[in-house]
Amino acid sequence: MADTIYDEIIKYATLVKYAQYGSEVREAIAKSLELSGKISEEAITVINELITKNPQPSEIVDARINYKGVPFDTLRKLLIAEQLKVVGIMEQLDGTAKINELTSPQYLAHKGSSFLYPENTLEAFKMSKMNGSLFIELDIRQDRSGALCVLHDEDVIRVTGINHKGSDKIKYLNTPYVRSMKVEGLLPNYPAQPIPYLEEVFQTFGNKINYAIESKDRRSAAAIADLAEAYKLQDHVLIQSFNQAELIAIKDRGFELLLLSDNVSDPATLLANNIEYVGCSTNVSDLYINLLKNAGIKVFVYTVNHQYLVKKYLDLGVFGIFSDDPFYISNNYPTREDAPFSEIVFSSGFIPHYNSYRGGFTGDHKWGFLEQSEDRDFVLQGWTGELPDSFTLTFNASFIERNNGWGSLAICTPIDYFDDNKSNLSNGYHLLFSPAGIYIYKIVGGASTKLASSSNIDNMTDGATKYFTVIVNATSITFKTNDATITVNDSQFRNGFLHFGRKWGTVSFQNVLIS
Repeated sequence: MADTIYDEIIKYATLVKYAQYGSEVREAIAKSLELSGKISEEAITVINELITKNPQPSEIVDARINYKGVPFDTLRKLLIAEQLKVVGIMEQLDGTAKINELTSPQYLAHKGSSFLYPENTLEAFKMSKMNGSLFIELDIRQDRSGALCVLHDEDVIRVTGINHKGSDKIKYLNTPYVRSMKVEGLLPNYPAQPIPYLEEVFQTFGNKINYAIESKDRRSAAAIADLAEAYKLQDHVLIQSFNQAELIAIKDRGFELLLLSDNVSDPATLLANNIEYVGCSTNVSDLYINLLKNAGIKVFVYTVNHQYLVKKYLDLGVFGIFSDDPFYISNNYPTREDAPFSEIVFSSGFIPHYNSYRGGFTGDHKWGFLEQSEDRDFVLQGWTGELPDSFTLTFNASFIERNNGWGSLAICTPIDYFDDNKSNLSNGYHLLFSPAGIYIYKIVGGASTKLASSSNIDNMTDGATKYFTVIVNATSITFKTNDATITVNDSQFRNGFLHFGRKWGTVSFQNVLIS
């Protein structure tokens, strides 16, 4: 194109601003210019081409082109497209994967990780999520008005301490009264927490977490589905019940469904009714799990708090695990060398060996067995993780009220379970102390052999504190106090786990350090 034409175009460039008008107006302008002879026909042609290619001013044209260079007809279309893209990105950032997209293994925070936080409370769910759990399990019962209350028991007595002698069942209580109650006393030093309702849980977490919701009263599945649909959470809610009929009643509503049962005999009927999950207890046989799995059922097992059991069930091919401490069993929690007793709350890994008693904390930052026992108790110290090949362990211990019992620690136990006289699962070394002396026993398949002992010990009366040291290397184990030392040469068990135990009396531990 000749320079003169460019000059003409530049001279009359202001004409391009008329490009924002419709084609009829542009044509009229161009025609008038042609008739007036103010610009050559060639320049008019170029201007018309520019107008056709750029039907808006250049800065507006640029604004209609996205970052990939793709043009849009209007700025509004571009903005809508970009907004939709942002929404999609935010959903990916804020939301979690849909339940039907999850892969095994899944670790569900049972009652919101009830070993660590006040069960079935918003605090429990928040802390579980903060520590990495994206799948929480919670229990639902309807109160008197039909509102969906998050509560495990039929009544409120255990979690609140309130007992009106007969009128404490949730189905008889009004919503305002329930909301005035607090969950307290379940865990040491945790402030009282309100009893929540399911709608509050949905409002708090939305699609940022997945929910396994049990119709605990066996009549609330449809109401749970209604509320989940209202919050558009169908993809993030698994509804579970012991009542197969109430699950079948909602089988066509698009929810993942789980039947809680230890005696399913016809998996095909479940699948035909869109019940693709079964939750079973640890009492079932391996054969039962294989029956379900081979039929195409995804199996969850409850309630599993030991890693050795997790390994067993994952080896069987289960899809997921319900756990009171999902962070410990999934090995998703940092271990430490010093005991967390001074925090005076349970941290991940305090697991009792066969019952629910895990000891407690005293005001002077000690942890121990603070209630009398008719038998023996052992509690895993999972905060240590697995012990190293060689280590030194130091701790203080004192009897509060010995009652002719002993205190102890079990070291180098190959699995995270120990009981010196109740199970052939027990292996490792059992180190006892009492006013009668110190002892080292070796436990193999639940059978104990005394390897060494010393009665040269004093100042172990009730209330007195004693300082202990355990030294483990590749070939020997030493257990000593300031006035007694015993050593055994044995290398069969190394690494493994640490447990503290007692028989009968009350005993506390403090200043535990592994180096």
